[in-house]
Amino acid sequence: MCGAVCLCWLALPVFMASIAELPGNAVGKRVPQGAVDMADLEAWERSREQALVWHQKGRAWTDLGLARLSLAQHGTRAERSAHLDAAEQALVAGLALAPMNPYAWIRLAMVRRAQARPSAEVALALRIALDTGPRERRLLAPTVSLGLHVWQDLGERDRRRIADLAKLLWTGDPWGAAAAAERVERIDLLTQILGFSSSASAPNAATMH
Repeated sequence: MCGAVCLCWLALPVFMASIAELPGNAVGKRVPQGAVDMADLEAWERSREQALVWHQKGRAWTDLGLARLSLAQHGTRAERSAHLDAAEQALVAGLALAPMNPYAWIRLAMVRRAQARPSAEVALALRIALDTGPRERRLLAPTVSLGLHVWQDLGERDRRRIADLAKLLWTGDPWGAAAAAERVERIDLLTQILGFSSSASAPNAATMH
């Protein structure tokens, strides 16, 4: 009997954290489609903060990081810096608990790029993302974009990996590949990687409808 009570007591924080997360779960599922507003994102942020009061879990921290990154993207210019700083803190905390998460590493690289941090710091997070999730389909576009952005800070092995991913993205979604390169103003580099001649270039994402 005493053992059962102890087990229940030990499980209580995990259970309460799961309950606290519930209001934000639906928001998290809609974020990839962009079907959220500031109120949704703030609710998602609060749900993860409340869950972490009960139980320190890597996924809750990295979800909190994504919520704050999304708030930075949707908020005003004045709010952007604070949200980005808070996002980085949450992502670093989550990765300390659960480092084998390529999505969180890519988000950390995105946050650091948005903060205008040295490209070597962006490249470090990107390299770990490549190591932990080398061919994650949903990460193709941001990985290629970040890889083109920090190309000068990558070694030969990582450049080959980014080039392979750029070719894979181009094969499945050429407009997406062009948009990823244009986002970081490296259409020239994408063209070089894909082996186009000087008279032929990758499509300009600005012509997308």
